[in-house]
Amino acid sequence: MDRFQLIDSLADVIPRPVSAGLDTEWLRSLHAAVSSKEEQRIKSALLLEGEQERGYSVYKIRFSDGNAYVGMTGKQIIERMEQHFIGSRTTASIMKHVETGIGYTFSCLISGLSQSEATVAEKIHIAALENPINVVDTKSEEDVLEQAGALLTQLFKILGFKVCYGCHQLLPANSNVFAPANTISGIGPRCKTCVRKRRK
Repeated sequence: MDRFQLIDSLADVIPRPVSAGLDTEWLRSLHAAVSSKEEQRIKSALLLEGEQERGYSVYKIRFSDGNAYVGMTGKQIIERMEQHFIGSRTTASIMKHVETGIGYTFSCLISGLSQSEATVAEKIHIAALENPINVVDTKSEEDVLEQAGALLTQLFKILGFKVCYGCHQLLPANSNVFAPANTISGIGPRCKTCVRKRRK
């Protein structure tokens, strides 16, 4: 069965405008799951590569002209794609590109996050795009950077590192070269080199 036949056969499961952005092998896997009529297998097959069943996901729609859109969702990404491409809640910036007839693909960037983590991750990925078509709220940029820093600090702690608040040096969590956080001023831990510089 070729790609066009797969898209036609899955039209009752996934609308054609969404199927058009999906990999042929992914469509073939979904077709096999649908043919099995096993509910759990179909549910798993509807997940994109890297997407988890629980939590929030950050995804990308990449267009063949180099433009891209990054979004986040607490739904399955395929379900969110249907909202972008079908019905009364379509995203104008996306549809403007689709109407030109250029190709597009979908991918999961990161998944299994809390809503606040996904919000920060979405902003970071949008900022990294060369040609974004997202409408970005620039007023919240400082807040986003602050949240991003906090998220990275948490990640480093999980991985077993400490981060210096001054020079951003990364050292093992059991390192004794760090001065403790100042709970009164709210300043995070600093390496002893940074502490000495502040005392001069």
